[in-house]
Amino acid sequence: MKKQLAAFLIIPLVFALFAGCNGASGGTVTPSPTEMPSAVEMPSFTETSSPTETSVSSESEAVLQSADILVVFFSHSGNTRTLAQYVHDIVGGDMFEIVAVEPYPENMNECVARATAELADNARPSLASSVEDMGKYAAVYIGYPIWCGNEPMVIRSFLEAYDFTGKTIYPFCTSGSSTNDLAVKSIRSICPAANVADGLTVTRTQLPKTQEMAAAWLDGLKSP
Repeated sequence: MKKQLAAFLIIPLVFALFAGCNGASGGTVTPSPTEMPSAVEMPSFTETSSPTETSVSSESEAVLQSADILVVFFSHSGNTRTLAQYVHDIVGGDMFEIVAVEPYPENMNECVARATAELADNARPSLASSVEDMGKYAAVYIGYPIWCGNEPMVIRSFLEAYDFTGKTIYPFCTSGSSTNDLAVKSIRSICPAANVADGLTVTRTQLPKTQEMAAAWLDGLKSP
């Protein structure tokens, strides 16, 4: 647990730069940082104090872990990765990181420019890897940063690559200040036959409470 909490050491310096537009290798995850655009989450947290450990109720946790679960995320600076890890620690299941064939630039301005252009072009960036057997999962938790007020276009590439009919999708995001509303609307449009929950948003001012917010959100969810 100490090692997991160590990932929550750095409060992002540039987390809000993309708010309104003014994250990685696929497969099983081994934490490695680097999130950018509304804001591209930038390399992550500075240690203030260790977050208080929180957990969902045993009954709720048992319900959540009873289904076949996949936790998917795209992260560029590391903030969404941290949130996704907290979610996975509670719900269990498998974990998969979404990665674009062409990595997003580490330079903030270049990343913002690419994210803005992809949104304007309604682009679908190619993915570096895929989930082997999406059919076995009943619940998919999907995390991403909010870029230009929306989910990154690489998320749309991922959602369009699979059949989510009958599945429950739980969206969660990190953001400078924008809500998850447009992204959730987009996910519902792409996956009309799935049950898409309202999801969780963690803004830059809420980063110190990321673990607590993830636990509270999951504790309030019904079984898939």
